[in-house]
Amino acid sequence: MKVYKGSLHKDTLALIEASKGRLKRLISVGLGKPATPTYTIEESIVKHNVGISKEEIQAWVWYRRQMGVPMENWKAYHVDMTQERLAYFVASGFLFIDPIQNGYVPFPVFVFGNMYTKIDRLAKIREHVIENHGEAVFINHLEVLEANKPTPLSIQNPIEKERPIILAISEFTGEFTVDSLKLETGVIIEEASTLKQAYIKWLRSLDEEEIHHTNAREITKYYLRNSRKPMDIEKIAWRELKKITRNEGERLFKEFLHTALTITDQLRIDAYYNSHYNAIAPLQHHKIPIAIEVSKKFMGLDLDIRAAQREGIAFMELIGSGIIAYDVGVGKTITAIIETASAILNGKCKRPLIVVPNSTYGNWLNEMLGLSDTMQGILTGTNITVNKWFNLGSDYSYLDFSKKVPEKSITLITYQGLEKIGFNQRTQDEHFMHLADILEQNTHKSKREAEKDYERIRAIIGVGLKNTVADIEDLGIDYIVIDEAHNFKNIFADVKGDQKNGKYFHITGSTSERGIKAFFLCNYIQRTYGRNVMLLTATPFTNSPMEIYSMLSLVAYEYMRSWGIYNIRTFFEQYIQETTDNVITIEGKIKSKNIVKSFNNRVSLQKLINSHINYKTGEEADIPRPCKINLPKTSQQTDKGIQPLPKDKQLLTYLKMTPTQQAFQKEFNSEASKGASQTDPNRLLRLLNKSLNNALSPYLNYGMPKDFIDFIDSAPKIKYTMECIASVKKWYEKRSLPMSGQVIYMNRGKDFFKYIKEYLEVVVGFQKNRPLKSNPRKKVDEVEFITGDISTAKKEKIKQAFNEGVCKVIIGTSAIREGINLQKKATDLYNLYPDWNPTDLRQVEGRIWRQKNENAFVRITMPLMENSMDIFVFQKLEEKTARINDIWSKANRGNVLDEESLNPNEIKYALITDTKVLLSFELNELAFDLRSKMSFLNKRIADIQTFDEIKEKYTSLKEKLIKDVDAALNRLQDIEIHTTLERTIYFYEMVHINAEDLPKAAAQKVKRLQELQNQLIQLTTNGFEDVLLLQTLSKYYKLIKLYSNPYYFEAFKETVSKFKKIEKTLLTVGLDSKAKTSEILEKFEQELKATQTEYEELSTKEFQDRLEDKIKEEKQKLSVVGADFETRVKEFEKLNHLLSYKFNEVAQDTCSIPEEENPKLATKIKRIKIAKAKAIALQLKRKRAA
Repeated sequence: MKVYKGSLHKDTLALIEASKGRLKRLISVGLGKPATPTYTIEESIVKHNVGISKEEIQAWVWYRRQMGVPMENWKAYHVDMTQERLAYFVASGFLFIDPIQNGYVPFPVFVFGNMYTKIDRLAKIREHVIENHGEAVFINHLEVLEANKPTPLSIQNPIEKERPIILAISEFTGEFTVDSLKLETGVIIEEASTLKQAYIKWLRSLDEEEIHHTNAREITKYYLRNSRKPMDIEKIAWRELKKITRNEGERLFKEFLHTALTITDQLRIDAYYNSHYNAIAPLQHHKIPIAIEVSKKFMGLDLDIRAAQREGIAFMELIGSGIIAYDVGVGKTITAIIETASAILNGKCKRPLIVVPNSTYGNWLNEMLGLSDTMQGILTGTNITVNKWFNLGSDYSYLDFSKKVPEKSITLITYQGLEKIGFNQRTQDEHFMHLADILEQNTHKSKREAEKDYERIRAIIGVGLKNTVADIEDLGIDYIVIDEAHNFKNIFADVKGDQKNGKYFHITGSTSERGIKAFFLCNYIQRTYGRNVMLLTATPFTNSPMEIYSMLSLVAYEYMRSWGIYNIRTFFEQYIQETTDNVITIEGKIKSKNIVKSFNNRVSLQKLINSHINYKTGEEADIPRPCKINLPKTSQQTDKGIQPLPKDKQLLTYLKMTPTQQAFQKEFNSEASKGASQTDPNRLLRLLNKSLNNALSPYLNYGMPKDFIDFIDSAPKIKYTMECIASVKKWYEKRSLPMSGQVIYMNRGKDFFKYIKEYLEVVVGFQKNRPLKSNPRKKVDEVEFITGDISTAKKEKIKQAFNEGVCKVIIGTSAIREGINLQKKATDLYNLYPDWNPTDLRQVEGRIWRQKNENAFVRITMPLMENSMDIFVFQKLEEKTARINDIWSKANRGNVLDEESLNPNEIKYALITDTKVLLSFELNELAFDLRSKMSFLNKRIADIQTFDEIKEKYTSLKEKLIKDVDAALNRLQDIEIHTTLERTIYFYEMVHINAEDLPKAAAQKVKRLQELQNQLIQLTTNGFEDVLLLQTLSKYYKLIKLYSNPYYFEAFKETVSKFKKIEKTLLTVGLDSKAKTSEILEKFEQELKATQTEYEELSTKEFQDRLEDKIKEEKQKLSVVGADFETRVKEFEKLNHLLSYKFNEVAQDTCSIPEEENPKLATKIKRIKIAKAKAIALQLKRKRAA
């Protein structure tokens, strides 16, 4: 074959150039194969970038090119950014001047990051912005940043859970300084002290009664200063002491911040906290243009890109490195493939690496490349190739790993394959030491100890090891994707202490070689290529703080540092409060363990998480709700996701229609087959509505029932509900227990509620006119209904009665959907009319499925009529609900996520059956509290008896100090400032001399004297305020070089502290220091006498009988209370044994369903029966004896 080697005509060259893309596609697809169409940029703009203008896209593309990303696939949106165009883009809000990056950025980048820092920096470049773009642009920039600034938090907030949380042991408390505390604390700070030092002084000023189960010395020594265990304390006692001092130290520190600090210092702390940890605006995904240039077909069907996947791609475009945390079925794999393809096509990367588990390797290949010509993959037609490296076994020895993999190729390997990829010596020299120190927290280790850690980590990550076949640098890998990344979350084992402070946090985790290698790999990529890490997982972490920090360290280590989260210790200081508690191990043994007491600063933590994790579906895990069982129950949660239940295990609620319902439904179906028409466009919706009404009761569409029996018998759903409720009632009656609450939700047919109520009363046996426990004068029926037209007062009375267990059944419309909590004693909710909106459904469920429900399980039962629109609506509800993101709820529930779910008082009442023992517990606690109160009052009376003396001493000593102030003002004038051979300069002469003309030391002395003089003058004009008086004179005495402070100065310090403490006491009882001592004493002595009377009553039989009755009532509340035609009712009854479980008797995280009734209840009932039998026998015996 002859080959033409001459020059080509220019027209031929132009034709070749124009056809280059087509030729490449032809070569890649192969001759004879039909080309698979791919989406173009323009199609992406129309379909996936709605609401983004052309100019906004141009601004984004220009910015990305400025950042080094070629964006060649966006060529149609490349612009020549002339000065005129730049000015137009800025004036129009398409570009902004970013004060951090010192350049022009699009809107999503401008509002990404710390809003406070940007506002502060913007103010510094104000003149530059106005000079180049005008004042209107500057004002717009400022308004945009202010509008995106989060709502600030404050330690002045009266609601404790909404305040910023700062730990007493944090580094911040050792760095932040205060000059004084509030006057009413009685604590004098003479000179600037750290927050921790001021807290210790305040602690020491507290009375013993104000500190629970420990004292100021123990809190200071064993918690704040972290002293070692004394030799004479047993290990068990030491653990308890550490727990008490930690918990009490932090409780009191919150009080200290809120009540003792001056408003000025509180505002300073607020400003620091908000500007560092509450400064991030929500990510603006919707304003980031994305390009989806992949196959239009996927597995023979049109490729459907969901909104969640679009958000994930935009999310990665903005942050560069992040975690796509999508639940099973949302599409994280497709999101990752499209994002990786986009990164290749826009030039962000050339050679990405995707690491997957063995089990999903084949699925990844199929989804990328497809199965055949008609079963396309996402990359089909894109010219992106895949290097199928699997586990890099012996079959891959032909590969040359010393060369870079081809550009525009994705390398796919398994976890095992990743083990065979290491790092070269150059990378070790550049990055190893720093990353290893981060991992091992080697800030205070000796060289020898650190080197041991380095050797271990070198072996893990594969630096120069023989069992690695390639170095990642030689392969040219510039982007990494890790699937099921939660398998790599074990990176940090613990929070190491330091030589100065020791070890404060003792929660531990575990490390894995896989996790440590991922840490190096991800941080190497980010340091070398500027981000380019994407992790995929449905479960990024549990509630383990180690896992949270570990996962974030893979994608956002440097970002966390910009927040002031420099290491895992500062992460714990900011977000974790630790405690010690007894836990049950896997072997069933009880063991003391350090656990998370609470996640602090929830708002900040969520912002940090959401800034680098794009999560879809789920719900917050901290809400201590009962286990929810939805009926019909056709599936269950397993370790492989939601799996269908075997037929014999399913619990169904599908019911057959009555002949009347079937006739009506047939009529509706016939009408519906005609479709909609111009004359009746709403026919289908109207028929749907009639069908739903018919499924509930045909009387909702036509006619009126003869009586309540006719109404119930005509409606299988309602009849089923009645029988279910009856079964619950019978279950309780059989065990002589009070019945749990039942809620019937019917957002239709309120005119028929009276028939349901009558049936429940006449047939099922519910009573009328029952008194409330809390107010016996108020009465309700055991069956009530709540609709929109009843009064608020009546609604509240019914709610109260229901939560007390007096009212047993509530029938409600949408009036109960929000703002009415019925959870306390409820176990069952029957939803007889399914709503279309899953959020409405969730609101209805939330009436009983919420905190403070005494029961372990709640049933949400939705009876469904076969062959009706019920089934259709139910299926749609399931589909919608599956897409709702609830795991990381943005609901405003405070700034603290409590992890402790057990109430010790409830445990005590649940476990101890002998009311006499409980009575003894209660009496001891009451006696302790009353003795503490009497001790407090006696101390206060003693203080007040000496108050006149203290007051006189206070006044006398203060007069002496005031004289010192007058003397100081005169003496200052004669202090020498500077002496030369010619003359001596005194302070009074400085009014005629410029201090700048003096030597540096003399000028500084002048400055100090002027500050002191100003303070002395301020004292004379502001009434000689105590704290300022002490602080100022302390400086003066040092200046005149007194050997020690005058005796009356030290005496005044002690006296003013006592005086202010008594003054504070008086204020708490509505008096002040001007009141007569006799009046004050009389008030405290009356309170002491009343307390003594209370204490003496503890030993009386009458009081103890009343208390025991109250205990029995409380035990009845905390005892196992729970929550009911034919086959379906029997299936419902299969779960009635769950009514025997109390809330704290079931693990709420797993919600596994017990097969049998609670054995504790059976034992209890048996004991009760035996006790009753014995009581009857005793009565008979006495009768016979009589």
